[in-house]
Order: sequence, then structure tokens, then C-alpha cells
Amino acid sequence: MNHCKILASVLLVLVSAQLLAQQGKGKSKPGKLSELSPENIEWGEGSIMLNDGNELKGLVKYNDKNGVLSYENGNDSRSFTARSVLGFEVYDNVARQQRVFFSLEYEDPKNSTSRPHFFELIKDLKFFAVVSKKDPVSMKERQAAPAGFSSSGFGVAVGGMTETIYKQTETIYLLNTNGKVDPYLTLTQKDTDGAWFDSSNSKNKVVGKNLLSEYIGEDFSLIESYANQNRLSFKKKEDLLKIFDYYDQLLKERNN
Repeated sequence: MNHCKILASVLLVLVSAQLLAQQGKGKSKPGKLSELSPENIEWGEGSIMLNDGNELKGLVKYNDKNGVLSYENGNDSRSFTARSVLGFEVYDNVARQQRVFFSLEYEDPKNSTSRPHFFELIKDLKFFAVVSKKDPVSMKERQAAPAGFSSSGFGVAVGGMTETIYKQTETIYLLNTNGKVDPYLTLTQKDTDGAWFDSSNSKNKVVGKNLLSEYIGEDFSLIESYANQNRLSFKKKEDLLKIFDYYDQLLKERNN
């Protein structure tokens, strides 16, 4: 098990051999955003590093829909937020991989408030790391339109009929050696539990247009060529991870 140089400069105690256990391959299928209950999330073997330096080992599960981290070991049952935790790792039985999270102070550009958030380590590269943060799910209700009409369109709504809209945004960031996180890509999922039928849609947006070229430098042209040749999009998370895998392999070949 290897230490992560990027995270070491940010987390100090958090970055340890245990925390950076070998990650497996696999991916999990996102569930409906309306499934907010923690009972819908499986427990996994893991460990939590608290702010006071104590480490908890046992069963761990993280609900990224509300940002709550849960822990159990015998009669010891607790819940945590990012404010009281340095980081944690857990084996995801659905994705069949070890997942690593850490807590980092981050200023929300929407309201200029700063507080700790959980970030997941996606990819550790030579000069930076790729991390992800999911916002809590937002929920709102509105009056439903008659069948065959959009609730935002025309038509007379039936009294008492409502639909519930759930929305969650995941942001992919680049983390530099100084601990600064720069947003690159946002992925927003919106589910509607309608009075007549349910619907789901997603929207991806590159918010850091020149960020990759700034971080990667002169190799960016090679990355772009690889993406174009393999029809990979910088706006799709799975494609983006393949692009980073290629860049990682490129760096490793040069070091050999």
C-alpha cells in the first residue's frame, strides 16, 4: 500500500498506509434520489480517522445523499459529519472496491461560506489528484399538471395533485499540492416523482474550461488526441476517468 503524496500535504495524519489501501475495479449504479433512507445503503468494513487522532474500525456506511457517515462495532453506534472527521475508508460491496474519503475545508462559491466537506479520492496522479464531492439532495414539491402536460407548461392542474422533484449535484475537482481544490466538472441528476409518471434526467457541465490544460501542461495535447481517437468526452465522468488513466500510464512509462 502506497502513500498518496498529494493528500499527504493536505491531511498529514489522515494519509496513512491503512487509508490508502489498494482500490479495486468496479462501479456502482446510482439509485433514485428519493431513496434517502440509510437502510438503502449497505454496510462495509472500514475505518474512520477522527479529528482527535483516534481511529475507529468496524462497519461503515456513507450516505452521500445527506452527507452522514455512520459507524457500528458491537454496541458502539455513532454518526458523524465532515466537521468531526479527518477521513475514512470503506469497502463498497456493490462497486466491489475500496473507497477513500477525506474531509477538507471548502468555501461554497454560492454563498461564500466555508465549512468541511467529504471528498472522495478518485485518482492520484503525479502532480495533482482528482477528487469528487456530492452535495446533499434537495427536494421540493410543486403542483402537478394533467397527464400529457408539463407542469411548467399549459393546462389546468388537478387540485391536490403534486409531484416531488429531487436534485443532486456531483462536482469533480482537481486538487493541487497546496491543498487547493478547483472545480472542473459538475454532474447534476434530477428525479421527478410525478403524480402521473416518474422521470429522471441528468446534465453535465464543464465549469473549469482551461483547468486541465493548466494542470497537465504540455502533455494536454496528447491527452486531447487520445480522447478524440477513442471518442471520449471530457464532460462524461466515466470517459474522464479513462482519460486520467491514460495520463497516469503515460507518466509511469516515462519514469521507467
